[in-house]
Amino acid sequence: MGSCSHLRLLPSLLSSKGVYILDCTGQIFVWIGKHSQRLARAAAWKLATEMSKLPGRPDGIDIRVVRELEETESVGFRHQFKGWDTVAGNKIDYTKANMASNELVVKTDRTKNVADMSPLFLPRVKPTSEEDAQLLQAEWAEDLESMKIFVLEGKKIYSVT
Repeated sequence: MGSCSHLRLLPSLLSSKGVYILDCTGQIFVWIGKHSQRLARAAAWKLATEMSKLPGRPDGIDIRVVRELEETESVGFRHQFKGWDTVAGNKIDYTKANMASNELVVKTDRTKNVADMSPLFLPRVKPTSEEDAQLLQAEWAEDLESMKIFVLEGKKIYSVT
């Protein structure tokens, strides 16, 4: 992936009403603000796709066009900006004391967290065996056959047999 970090971009340059294209040679990011217009989104996506096909790109590299939605930006996109040191809504503390002890301190702002990542750290559930899956399928098929089906058309309800 190419890097655009030499541009010294700041996150404050992005407006919720806008759509932006960031071309980083190996990847083209399309950042979409929450309050951007649908037509602008479609036009930016189309333009970024066309940009990926332009001559002058490095040979043998598959150019990726990536959609980035406001407040759900990937680490790769945030990395292109100076001072965008957040991970899942948490501010990272890079003070000398913490860096000297090789510790990374994450300051949590619980009001901004958007995803619960605790299931990622739970033990995996063992897959159901083939025999158990077939038994469950048979039970559910019986249940479905015994259910009555109704259709609501206008203000009338019809029973389907």
